[in-house]
Amino acid sequence: MLHRTPASIITPEVTDIIAEVIKEELGSQALIPPITTAGGEDFFWYPKEKPELKTGFIALGEDAQPGLHDPNMHFDHSALPNGVKLHVGLVKKILG
Repeated sequence: MLHRTPASIITPEVTDIIAEVIKEELGSQALIPPITTAGGEDFFWYPKEKPELKTGFIALGEDAQPGLHDPNMHFDHSALPNGVKLHVGLVKKILG
C-alpha cells in the first residue's frame, strides 16, 4: 500500500500576516521570499480535513541536518527563541 501526504495549501493572507510579524519581531532583514514546498509535513492534513482552516508556513533558519524528519536530524537550537517570538507575535496579531 502506498502512503500519501497532501500537498501544502498556503493561505496568502496568512503568508502576509507572517511577513508582518517577522518584520515586527525580527526586523526586515529576517524576511526572505516565500518558499515553495510540495508537502511532507503532517500539518498539511489539517486543511485537507478542514478546508475552512487558513494555513501558513514559517522557516526559522535552524539549519536542520541532514533534513527534517530524518532520525539523525540535528539543528541550531539558537533559532528557537526566534520561533517563540514569531509564534507569540502571531497570536497577538491574530487574536488581539
